[in-house]
Amino acid sequence: MSLTRADLENDLLRATFRRVNPEVRVLSDAEQEASLREILERHEPGADVWLFGYGSLVWNPIVHHEERRVARLHGFHRSFCLWSHVNRGSLQRPGLVLGLDSGGSCRGVTYRIAAHHAVDELRLLWRR
Repeated sequence: MSLTRADLENDLLRATFRRVNPEVRVLSDAEQEASLREILERHEPGADVWLFGYGSLVWNPIVHHEERRVARLHGFHRSFCLWSHVNRGSLQRPGLVLGLDSGGSCRGVTYRIAAHHAVDELRLLWRR
């Protein structure tokens, strides 16, 4: 099954995770929103947002964007550095998934998200 925009709009990932793993604490709507707002406070009001994506964000970005460019992020590289019991593995045996780690560089794609859509589009990424 491929992740869809509707899945994220309906918050199906968190709902499914909560149902399957009721003993694991998941961020509340308010906590997730506070995290998003904290990041946006560092961003110039009214300016478009540039998002760097690698992995599934390259072939399945889901977010609406105005522009897409191939890019290289310097100072970070892809590495199996994140333990996950969601995407790979289980609560009892977490698996490693790719994340960005310090050093090197990473090829990916940047997406320009229009300022007037930024909050809604980034909210989908927070749910992802």
